[in-house]
Amino acid sequence: MRKYYFAFSLFSLFSLIFYTFPALAANTGPNVFFPETEYNFKTVPEGTKIIHNFSVQNKGNDLLNIEKVLTD
Repeated sequence: MRKYYFAFSLFSLFSLIFYTFPALAANTGPNVFFPETEYNFKTVPEGTKIIHNFSVQNKGNDLLNIEKVLTD
């Protein structure tokens, strides 16, 4: 009886590890999030300086490196 209990406990432990760790691994690393992806500047007279800040958030659990920013 004791042998079967040990085997069942070992099987339960491996099952828990097998199903838990892939779910945790899926949430690792950086995850970039932009609350606002567009901004309409409307009509602007030529030569006018306009500034608008876009927020960038890291929703992941690792460092997010932004290496290059391009505009359309």
